[in-house]
Amino acid sequence: MLRHTITMTLFLTASFAQAGTVDVEDILSTYNGVTSGDFNSSQEVEGRLFVGGNLTGTQIQTGFVSQLPAGPDQNVVVLGDTTIGKISGRGDLLIGGDANTNIEQSGGTLTTLVGGTFSGLDNFGSVTDGLAGDPTFDSQFPQIDFDGIIAYSAYLSGLTGEDLVFNDPNQKRFDALNNAVQSEGENWDAASVTILNTSIDQLSGGTFLTDVSMTETIIVNVSGTSGTYSLNAGVSKDVSQRILWNFYEAETVQLNSAIFGSVLAPNATLSGFTGSAEGSILAEIINLQNGELHSMPFEGDLPDIPSTEIVTSVPLPAGLPLLLTGFAGLVLARRWAKRAV
Repeated sequence: MLRHTITMTLFLTASFAQAGTVDVEDILSTYNGVTSGDFNSSQEVEGRLFVGGNLTGTQIQTGFVSQLPAGPDQNVVVLGDTTIGKISGRGDLLIGGDANTNIEQSGGTLTTLVGGTFSGLDNFGSVTDGLAGDPTFDSQFPQIDFDGIIAYSAYLSGLTGEDLVFNDPNQKRFDALNNAVQSEGENWDAASVTILNTSIDQLSGGTFLTDVSMTETIIVNVSGTSGTYSLNAGVSKDVSQRILWNFYEAETVQLNSAIFGSVLAPNATLSGFTGSAEGSILAEIINLQNGELHSMPFEGDLPDIPSTEIVTSVPLPAGLPLLLTGFAGLVLARRWAKRAV
């Protein structure tokens, strides 16, 4: 896959660490839902969930699809407090603040680790609380650079593409290689990536149509600060893994119909989800009320940021313990740096 250059450190074993590159592609393929702020739920997230704020609402079911993409053992990671009524599904839980919730996880010997105080019921596995400040506990949290993601969303919005004009307001096509004026960047091929530009107002009605193969990627840059997504799906949900909706200006978006593809909306509050989402969602705040997040991990290719704009990782303190396996301890860059061309 083509990669842009937000990086992270990947802890593999207690004896050594290996650096690896991770970017928006990997975040959207590993996690089904990602927020920098709060996540409020009365529904389910089929894949993994990362919450940068608090997890609230009545209930959530996570991580229960038959085959999750490669990634961490923790199906739910919450940096803040968890006050949701019930968490069910499969996989371990990692909660940075207090946890006042009932846990009904299944699928083996599972653990819930809590930084603050746990109050509630745990029907399966074990809960350990009061861990805040423990280096072993703290190092397990992915520290996602949301400022870097905001900058990357803006970068995508500036790529040259086709400004869509819909001759029939009831039939709206978002086709790969639809006579688009392609923009070539570093380490990506315009023959397989299509950049399309539209506005959020154009997404408020009509039927969504597309033609994209498993070797192509569509990036839809959506302008506008607020609006409603109400396109009726006229295609199979299989196309979802090759489409990225980039709401680079959005502050509030109401999803009133099924959206096919992953969503990048790092400054926005997304609400509704009527008809569910067929793909991964990254936003500032998510209110998951009327539908679900279905596990359709992103498999498209995204352009690299040019070398003059590369983001590099910040070295970790020498004494930081190395532990766990898989993706535990993922650390994304916290500051920008220029690398010489």
